Amino acid sequence: MDFLKPGASVVDIIEAIAQNHREWFDAKTVASAGVLHHEKNFTWNTYSSEVIAPFPRIESKDVDDFICRLIDECRSEGVNTGSVWNICPYEPPNLGAKLLSWGFETGWKPHWMSLDLATLPAEILLPVGLTVEVDNLGDWQADDMPYYSASEIENQNKLSRQNPRRFWRFIARLEGKVVGQSVMSLNEGAFGVAGIYNVGVIPSLRKRGIATALMLKLCRFAKDLGCNYATLNSAADGFYEKLGFESLGWGFTWWLHKAQIEAPPPTKFQRKFLEALGEGDLSALNELWEEKPSLDSKLNQWETLLQNGHTAMANAVASCKPESAEWLIQKGAIINVIQAWDINWKERIPAIIETNPGLIDELSSQGRITPLHQAVLRGDIELVKFLLEYNPDLGIKDSSYNSTPLGWANHFGHLDISEMIEVHSRRRHEA
Repeated sequence: MDFLKPGASVVDIIEAIAQNHREWFDAKTVASAGVLHHEKNFTWNTYSSEVIAPFPRIESKDVDDFICRLIDECRSEGVNTGSVWNICPYEPPNLGAKLLSWGFETGWKPHWMSLDLATLPAEILLPVGLTVEVDNLGDWQADDMPYYSASEIENQNKLSRQNPRRFWRFIARLEGKVVGQSVMSLNEGAFGVAGIYNVGVIPSLRKRGIATALMLKLCRFAKDLGCNYATLNSAADGFYEKLGFESLGWGFTWWLHKAQIEAPPPTKFQRKFLEALGEGDLSALNELWEEKPSLDSKLNQWETLLQNGHTAMANAVASCKPESAEWLIQKGAIINVIQAWDINWKERIPAIIETNPGLIDELSSQGRITPLHQAVLRGDIELVKFLLEYNPDLGIKDSSYNSTPLGWANHFGHLDISEMIEVHSRRRHEA
């Protein structure tokens, strides 16, 4: 088997990650009896009520056609979501602005990390009573295991049977009981790496070295096959850093939800307006402002410019265009706390909160989460510390998981953030 060679550049490793994800999505699609669409310039996968376009290779002139066909696929298949994944900076450069102009929302930013397998320790010590081994039969149950479901296990079993040297599930057992799992997707060739997915340990047994043993055994297995790099999308940066994984930077995802899929498409004016925002084209924005003299500076008027609850400000921030955000503010739009943080306007946030105090606990439209929830999800200690200075309501629970920011911090293993929130809570009660 041939793999990415030692001494690879960050650019090469990120390309390997993209290739690994493409093949991972393709294999999952086949295993779940989905549909693969492979064309010269772009591909997408339809399965499990979702259409996924992983890392499309298209030119700027083809972006609109790509998006229209992707949306048509979402509508014809009646899926719940459509998504596009990309590297950072994304290619082609106009992809983000175009996706936002067609009604997509920005999603999480995958944190790409990699481990040079030559750095693995010579000996891997397991906690007493723990075993870690390949188990592609899936003859077990663990309803409280992250990433576990009967259907997911069945599809992973098919993956392994259909590609016996490509996909492996690793199971950790403590005294014979399944307590942890992970999946390895191995792609070959010049960009071949070991992609790690679905790492999970039963919550009640965390902090006992199980995840560490699971990861090290998986990586040793990949190294013994001749692989030189293991890669992943991190949800627990500190944990992986302790294992030797290094950050490669962040990617992008965009999502189109069912309500947006079913809604009428954005008008030509809306698309032109949002593209101008996404490109920071102030001349075009001023021309469009003159083209729509009925538009006034009220926030609700700006909301109606867009489809399905999107805001012009969200699009400007997602496109990393502070000049567009400034233009919107001059026209009467409001920027929220997270948006101001993301566009590097930290010094302006105090004035923003003073003008609109409710923004510190503002609930998002998706999942009804607060700014503090969002900071915890990112694992952004600096942002958490900043928000706590404004005494946010620590008891607000999101609508999806019914959990407070502290609950999120515990779930994601952000111990420093958990302690920070708990200390703040005690001080507030003592004051």
